[in-house]
Amino acid sequence: GREITMIKSVVSLERLPEQNIPEVSFVGQSNVGKSSLISALFNHSKDSPFIKIGKKPGLTKTLLFFEVKKLFTLVDMPGYGKKMPTYYMKSMHGYLKTRNVLCRSFLLVDSEMGLCDVDKEGLRMMEDLAKPYAIVLTKIDKPRRSVLLKNLLEVLDYINKHTHICFPQPFLVSSPSLSGIKYLQTFIAHTTGNLHLASKNTEQT
Repeated sequence: GREITMIKSVVSLERLPEQNIPEVSFVGQSNVGKSSLISALFNHSKDSPFIKIGKKPGLTKTLLFFEVKKLFTLVDMPGYGKKMPTYYMKSMHGYLKTRNVLCRSFLLVDSEMGLCDVDKEGLRMMEDLAKPYAIVLTKIDKPRRSVLLKNLLEVLDYINKHTHICFPQPFLVSSPSLSGIKYLQTFIAHTTGNLHLASKNTEQT
């Protein structure tokens, strides 16, 4: 697996780790599959000691900071929802607004459920903060193709009509089958400045 180490669990913004490497964050409703996706991205099994995966929604109660090969930091944020305490939202909002090393956030949406009101609230928050973000449709192995297509088109329509900061193309992923994982890995590498493409051009003197 890829070297990923949990470095801190944070509730209060005053205790954020001081990092000078790029950072990406994963945001989404409770039970959208955040922890499973992080495990899939970094080749860790469900019983990984690094990433706790639970059947109960909202297992992540704090901001969890993972360092990946000392190249960038990944932040697993508390799953939001109707029962989310106010201080969760404040810590999430404060982190997203003030974190200078944050390159991009990924807002996860359940592809079977489609965009719901809580997701739209999250999208409005991201737009208000004016920080770069992208949408990831999770669990694409679950819905029927017709349902997946309908929900994908709804997301694309929402991006087109209601967003200015959002990356125009959502990522479609399945953690169990690893479908779409390579694309997302490559995008994260590009976002954090860790994608080094071989160039045919020789340096000009």
